[in-house]
Amino acid sequence: MDRRGTVLALRHVQRQRGRDGGRQRDAGGAAEAGDYEALHELGGYLLEGLRSRFRTAGIPVTVQGVGPVLQVWFACGPIDTWRDARAGAHADMFRAFWEEMMLRRVLFHPSQFEKLFLSTAHRHEHVAATLAALDDAMPALRARAAGLGIAR
Repeated sequence: MDRRGTVLALRHVQRQRGRDGGRQRDAGGAAEAGDYEALHELGGYLLEGLRSRFRTAGIPVTVQGVGPVLQVWFACGPIDTWRDARAGAHADMFRAFWEEMMLRRVLFHPSQFEKLFLSTAHRHEHVAATLAALDDAMPALRARAAGLGIAR
């Protein structure tokens, strides 16, 4: 479902809430319509921030995704299938990325085969702090990429 479809579905839920006297239909509550738009914008900010920083550093990376769901592959081209990932993505470089980010208190999954997810709990300042941590980690990442023979 694209962003417009998400917003339309959310508006349907909001109308339903209005019809049943405002009672919540689920235990967790529903997000507001603007939350999904903000979440997609935040995902775009993270995606472009990752891409631009690795490009500037000369480290081959493919960052792809839609809205708040991203995938980071240390590869020279797009990864469309599991076979592409096995053949073209550098697991050792992903491990280096994970380790360097963890040292800077940014925690995410340790496997290149998993996705990064943003939620409505994340704010612009969280993504900015993540990108700042990446900036701090970049000299170490460049050195590790050079050691693996993949830096440009």
